[in-house]
Amino acid sequence: MSSTSNQVNNMNHLLNIDNEIGTPTKPPRLMNLKDYSNWKSRFENYVNINDTSLWIPISEGYEHHVHLHMGVSNTPKPISALNDDEKKLHDREKKALTALSMCLPPDIYHTFKKFKTSRELWEGLAKRCEGSTDIKKSRKELLKKQFSVFKNFDGESMEELMSRYYHLLSEMVNNDITYKNKKILEKFFDALPAHFEMYTIVIKEQSGFDDLSLEYLMEKVQSYDLHKQKKDTVYQDPSIYFGKGTSSSKSGGVSLFSESRPMFLKIILVKKIHVLLRQTLDVQLIARMKVIHVLLNCLHLQLMI
Repeated sequence: MSSTSNQVNNMNHLLNIDNEIGTPTKPPRLMNLKDYSNWKSRFENYVNINDTSLWIPISEGYEHHVHLHMGVSNTPKPISALNDDEKKLHDREKKALTALSMCLPPDIYHTFKKFKTSRELWEGLAKRCEGSTDIKKSRKELLKKQFSVFKNFDGESMEELMSRYYHLLSEMVNNDITYKNKKILEKFFDALPAHFEMYTIVIKEQSGFDDLSLEYLMEKVQSYDLHKQKKDTVYQDPSIYFGKGTSSSKSGGVSLFSESRPMFLKIILVKKIHVLLRQTLDVQLIARMKVIHVLLNCLHLQLMI
């Protein structure tokens, strides 16, 4: 049952991806008006791979052919009355309008039904989603501020950090915000956790830093991050190979003293105390007494079990 459910979920996920990204035979869907800038790029790709001539009515507009009476336009011509050239223009416009309309889910499309040509619909979407000149200016300022304060979040993985940075840069490009390559690289380095500081200093001092690509830099950082994770301290967990019922400590380790610890651990503690007691006349008396105190506390805890 769970296997069937997983298959259904996977199929739904793939369908959602197809709807959002589109295919060579199906235009991408604008699932949310906030995603307009990304959808716009995907729709442009769809038109370019299918029929670039559709850009003519979308960008230049289309005027319905009409009957002329005494030099004055009268009623629109029926399709049967159009000549071959007029039919081509008419068909191209209908294809463009249909492609755009198919991109819009019902809850979005009904607010744009008043637009009757592909150019009207295209410009209507742009005006609604991109806003006026003042709104565009405000959005640019907001994105610039987000770039200036971009930092890693506590507990955020390297993959998540890089994904956020790519999305921010993409939105900046969509809003015609550009920075020099050096500033983009340095901002990414500044956003890394504190333990990357020495590593980033070394990279910055290398010749040709300004010309490095962001992808190359991220690959180096990922490699360093993985290498560092391998060297990080791994807390012991005797329950994996010795006994059962160990309980994790707050630090991520495992409590040595638990109900399943055999009696010989208590014996080892007692013997250790005896050895240290015989050495109490040593010059390190005070230090040894502190250790004895800790061991006695441990033994007391064990005897209480």
